Amino acid sequence: MMKILLKISLLFAFIAMTATNIDAQKFGHLNTSDILTLMPGVDESDTALKAYQDSLVAVGEAKAAALRSEFEAFSKAYNDGDVPPIKAQEKQAEFQKRQEELQQYEQLIYNLVNQKRQELLQPLIVQLHDAIQAVGKEGGYTMIFETGASAIGFSALLYTPESDDVTALVKAKLNIE
Repeated sequence: MMKILLKISLLFAFIAMTATNIDAQKFGHLNTSDILTLMPGVDESDTALKAYQDSLVAVGEAKAAALRSEFEAFSKAYNDGDVPPIKAQEKQAEFQKRQEELQQYEQLIYNLVNQKRQELLQPLIVQLHDAIQAVGKEGGYTMIFETGASAIGFSALLYTPESDDVTALVKAKLNIE
């Protein structure tokens, strides 16, 4: 009987310690996108990215203009009856192939711009990460959650217990007002 009472009291003590430990945890949250847009260097990155994107788009537009011009000249010659049917089929296949190449180039531009964006923002992302880590350690936070919107329009966190908004602390670490 005494052993059972001892086990029960140890169980209650364990439950009490666990409950106390859970209450002692400290949680924070912030929106990293909001902070990143305020960081020094983002405007310069955006400007460099826009210039890079514009240079790639200009090449694509030149290719598209050349294709359009050739197609219009071909259409006129075809409508005037100056192009035999077999030559018309060959030209049509060539135009189709060049159109597909333009679409592939458009996808390439998208990928290159995203890669360049990542490259330009990486040092800022590292700075932001380091500031969040420092705030977490200095503030004794168990976890800091991202509350920024995801692709579906909800934050990455749909429900959390009360937590501290650590945005001001991270901004202070980054010397952002």
